[in-house]
Amino acid sequence: MAFGVQDSLPFGRSVSRREGLCGGDAAHVHSPTAGQGIVTGIQDAMNLAWKLGRVLRGAPENLLDTYEDERRPKAAEVLKETDRTTRLLLAPDPITKLVRDLIVLPIIRSEFVQRKLFARLAQLDVNYRGNTLSRHFNSLSINTVLKAGDRAPDIAFRQRDKITTLFELLRPFLPIALVRFDGKTSQDQIDRIRARLRGAEINMYIVAEKDSDSPSDPDCLIDIYGDFARLYGMTGEFFCLIRPDDHIGLFQSPVAEDAIPDYIARIAPY
Repeated sequence: MAFGVQDSLPFGRSVSRREGLCGGDAAHVHSPTAGQGIVTGIQDAMNLAWKLGRVLRGAPENLLDTYEDERRPKAAEVLKETDRTTRLLLAPDPITKLVRDLIVLPIIRSEFVQRKLFARLAQLDVNYRGNTLSRHFNSLSINTVLKAGDRAPDIAFRQRDKITTLFELLRPFLPIALVRFDGKTSQDQIDRIRARLRGAEINMYIVAEKDSDSPSDPDCLIDIYGDFARLYGMTGEFFCLIRPDDHIGLFQSPVAEDAIPDYIARIAPY
């Protein structure tokens, strides 16, 4: 996939310092072992598409720089892994063939290893920890399972009288914020945060624990099966912004209202 940025921007705007952006097979060619090419290409497209969409709406153009920063190292890992796997499976010499037949193949056939390989080959464990758009602040020392940069797994929530999921909420391909406030947070502060996020095309949802009563607030999500608490490990007061490509961008505990605009400025229109 090759994306011509300058030709795509409307209203005469252009990103003159870029001639185009590449993803998928246009950016990395390697062995088709285990179908890693299509998985890498899809993740390239997801990563770039939401950033390009935000820039087209007026977000800072340097948001596009994070595409290469995040995806290039992952593509390099896939290239290295597929080359190594291909050499092992083709067994170009007798010693490698012996290792493959007597050690590698019996191990791969085990159910435990296959489960581990599935997550790895599906690249569900890809994370962008430490990158520019991954910011984790945890002054309350909550022992979260996930951190900024990690992929956010799908979760079922009850939203008023219906069941929805995290991926359903992300379907408009816009960021969302999952938030929980403590009892000291005023309604005015909650409304200010919600309004600021809405102005940046980010929907905010308040996450309640599974035993909570069903509230009338349509922006409240109840963790009906306790999966959010188990898979995310986020308790107490927190702010968790999830990007359109299913990765956590910003995590705060407690919620720091004054620090939110700095992150939003990186991904939202001026």
